[in-house]
Amino acid sequence: PGLQKSIGKMTTDDAQTEEIIQETFIKIWLSRDQLSHIENIEGYLYRTAVNLFLMRLRQQTAQREREKNWAAARFAADESALDQVRIAELKEIIQLAVDQLPEKRREIYRLSRDKGMTTAEIAAHLQIAESTVKNSISAALTFIRERLIEGGYDHIASVIIIFLNFFCGQ
Repeated sequence: PGLQKSIGKMTTDDAQTEEIIQETFIKIWLSRDQLSHIENIEGYLYRTAVNLFLMRLRQQTAQREREKNWAAARFAADESALDQVRIAELKEIIQLAVDQLPEKRREIYRLSRDKGMTTAEIAAHLQIAESTVKNSISAALTFIRERLIEGGYDHIASVIIIFLNFFCGQ
């Protein structure tokens, strides 16, 4: 009863307490040949039970950690797949928006973004004013932003436009 009460305070689970006590007595029984030199059998029982409890606790903690890591890895994989879908959707929205631009504006936008030409290079190539090139690119980016907002990407539309403007444009 004393051992059960002590272990019960540690586990707060009657079934686990019973299992630990049973394991303790099984362990004692299996090593009964070595018990003759033990002076304090009650202390030995208690120490064995506590060690079994601590071993279970470590195993449970390790199991929870493995489950947590598995869940995190699963979540990351799911998020990665979802991110890939979102990126594909964004690319499609942007491509559709570019395709809907008036022909000259679309040409200017593609020369800037796809070919990497500067405003001056585009102006010289098309024989138009640099201000026309700048205005066309600005209007194209505004149009793309509006399509992104319509597509439900209003929370990141500005970031994407900034990216398109500074990292894909000249």
